[in-house]
Amino acid sequence: MATADGVDLPVGDLALLGSFGLTPFQIQADASSVSLLDAKFVPYASARIGDNHPLTPQPAPGFWLTDTNASTDKVIVGSETFSIAHQQIYYWVFNAPTIAAATEQGIFTAPNNPNWIFPDDNDLINITPTEIGDVPHPQGILVGSFGVSDSPLTGSPQYNLAPIVVIPEPANYQVLLAAVAIGLSFQLSSRLRRSKNRLRKRQALN
Repeated sequence: MATADGVDLPVGDLALLGSFGLTPFQIQADASSVSLLDAKFVPYASARIGDNHPLTPQPAPGFWLTDTNASTDKVIVGSETFSIAHQQIYYWVFNAPTIAAATEQGIFTAPNNPNWIFPDDNDLINITPTEIGDVPHPQGILVGSFGVSDSPLTGSPQYNLAPIVVIPEPANYQVLLAAVAIGLSFQLSSRLRRSKNRLRKRQALN
């Protein structure tokens, strides 16, 4: 996993696994509003870039491996309890140790792959393996890209994050428009004053 520019994500950056209460189309449409996505996301597991890579003795940038054993029927987030059994699995990855500090994100899934559905606690087989290599491109890349860079460790093309482009809230637009209107009004009034002064000077000369 790498940044939008193709640099391996540093050790310690955040990777989340969970489910969104949004359709893939809605996720893409709301990609600029990380707070909205976060409000609709139920985290099941988290990891740090560099965790448990089997090929290197030291934490490796751009990689992570984690094993989580927890209920999908009762996922506790704050004071609320959610069920994500039989819901789509998503990776949500950031270029920082926290969501708040991130300037890039990637959201990945594997549509039509049965391994990318959370099992129910009571299912006969209630474990499922997932890995980023399962994600088809472009179908499974809701936010991000593929192949901007190759992994220095394996030489394989990497999945890349995308910049978080923040769109101003409507209230901010109103402030901006008001400022522009004031500026135009000032320019217009200044021009009118200059025009009137020129007219008075001409009349005085006549």
